[in-house]
Amino acid sequence: MISLPTHFTQTITGVHKEAGRLWLDSFHELIADCEARWLLKVLEPFPLSYNFVAPVALQDGRNAVLKLGVPGQDLQRELAAIRAFTGRGMVQLLDADEEKASCFWSASCQERHWTS
Repeated sequence: MISLPTHFTQTITGVHKEAGRLWLDSFHELIADCEARWLLKVLEPFPLSYNFVAPVALQDGRNAVLKLGVPGQDLQRELAAIRAFTGRGMVQLLDADEEKASCFWSASCQERHWTS
């Protein structure tokens, strides 16, 4: 089970108030949902600030990055920008959960390899 740093949980509740608390309460369910939906394994996260960002190992052996955040316009705008760039000069979107507006993952530096 992934343990979230105190500074991250304090930032989420400080910025997003009740919505942040509810998101944190459902965080482990969200991780399990992403792992089941996209057949991936979430690894230890990168240093966290306003979103949860972690390397993942896909079932087919590829590596990618999972990004989760409190649902809202910020992540919707970011997702729209990533789609508009279609991988030119930034990450390539592999899939997204529009309904939750809080879970999307994208390919990252392909020369980097993570262990699971």
